[in-house]
Amino acid sequence: MPKSILVPVDLSPVSRNALRYALKLGRSLSASVEVLYVVPPRSFIAKLADAELHRPVRGADSEAVKEAERELVTFISSVPHEGVRLKYWVDPGDPASSIVQEACDERIDLIVMGTHGRTGLKAALLGSVAQAVVSCAKCPVTLVRG
Repeated sequence: MPKSILVPVDLSPVSRNALRYALKLGRSLSASVEVLYVVPPRSFIAKLADAELHRPVRGADSEAVKEAERELVTFISSVPHEGVRLKYWVDPGDPASSIVQEACDERIDLIVMGTHGRTGLKAALLGSVAQAVVSCAKCPVTLVRG
């Protein structure tokens, strides 16, 4: 049985559903729940604008991470989590890679994450973090639909 559950969130209603599911599971299994919010790198367009305006080109800056931390605290406080050992943090980087790496580093037994259920052209253009995590994670992954 899982003793540690990782819940990657993007602060959407879909990820809130995944967090609720993971918390119920955590309570019933006496498992810890770890919430990860990955701040993706700045977009290619934003980097081009920085270069055009002769500003240093950078990834996710410390102010973006601080803002993400504030948003994550608000997000977590919107979901009752009494009775569950809860840990949460923000990680700058590529969402899928960061989720898989954190699951390995933290020795996670189960990943529970939301999926927007994109298919076809939307999935091809926007990519699917959930699909990449399912493909690369070394532990089981449970997907929760919105």
